[in-house]
Amino acid sequence: MLFAALSFVAAAHGINALLVNLKNGTTESVSFEDIQNLSFADDELSVKTLGDNTALYAIDNIEKITFGNVIIVEVNNLPVPNNIDAIVYYTPLGEVVVESPIAIQSLTLLSVNGEILRIVALRTTPRQTTINISALPIGIYLLQIETMQGTVVKKIIKN
Repeated sequence: MLFAALSFVAAAHGINALLVNLKNGTTESVSFEDIQNLSFADDELSVKTLGDNTALYAIDNIEKITFGNVIIVEVNNLPVPNNIDAIVYYTPLGEVVVESPIAIQSLTLLSVNGEILRIVALRTTPRQTTINISALPIGIYLLQIETMQGTVVKKIIKN
């Protein structure tokens, strides 16, 4: 199994959806609110949506992938990290709690457009930490969790 590293470039304007432009000329669209999990593995893009529906796209058949107003311009396969996973949940106090079986080195909070909103570099390497997002508006955010064995990205929906 392979994971993929993505290179981004800003586009002029976008929409609030994942767009997958295929080489056959068709475009598939999935609203950000419907996406539960997005992963690149075994030369496929897998998009799991609400209701446990999953769409699979062969990397070789994809012309372009667009996230809102960010375009992926390059996909490079990387070896799979060792069992990196994290539990992320939002508390009523406006904090996002992150629990990981592997020591956490840093957290990076991003907008869905790829804009870095906050970076938290940890002085120790705990297996649980928090990041406060109470001052941010309602919306969808991405939390990049860097551990001793690699990085994982989780989606946060603030209601």
